[in-house]
Amino acid sequence: MKKILCLILFLASAIISKSQDEGYPISRFALSLNPLGVVQFGPIINAEAGLTKNLVLNAHVRFAPYGVLSYVVTEWPDKITGFAYGGGLIYFFGEKRNKPYVGVISEYQKNKDIWENSDEIDKVFVFLVNGGYRFRFKSGFFINTGAYLGFGHSNWVWTGSYTEEGSEFQPAGLVEVTFGFEF
Repeated sequence: MKKILCLILFLASAIISKSQDEGYPISRFALSLNPLGVVQFGPIINAEAGLTKNLVLNAHVRFAPYGVLSYVVTEWPDKITGFAYGGGLIYFFGEKRNKPYVGVISEYQKNKDIWENSDEIDKVFVFLVNGGYRFRFKSGFFINTGAYLGFGHSNWVWTGSYTEEGSEFQPAGLVEVTFGFEF
């Protein structure tokens, strides 16, 4: 997974250096934060690199221990450690300042859920489709509103008075309210 992400970032930087001109509706680079993750599966920090005038490469980190739903779906452990990272492509439609968008995002997450007498290691791969609308301001500030829908595949090992392993597919989804700046 790390090799694939590195290859994507390398190819994107080569494309960016060749294809970026002044006047593109989507900026060359943007940073953003989805704080709504605090009540979902953890806040998300995004970085975007413009590949064409309407296509961006997204890389992100999600901090699952800081999301309330992370605790709900893991049956309220005493502590969660770990984080998720991933990326994908997002396409913005039209030439206007404010734009609808659709994207494809994948993510790898590794967590350790800790209870008083047991713990669980989770390795999760998530594939999501993202759609929404970006409101852009002259200052470079923007707000994304949208949703992520998809599925996750989890491999887990639970250790307590005995050890149990398993894997499962689960539906996945998030509501997006992201604040950011384009540079």
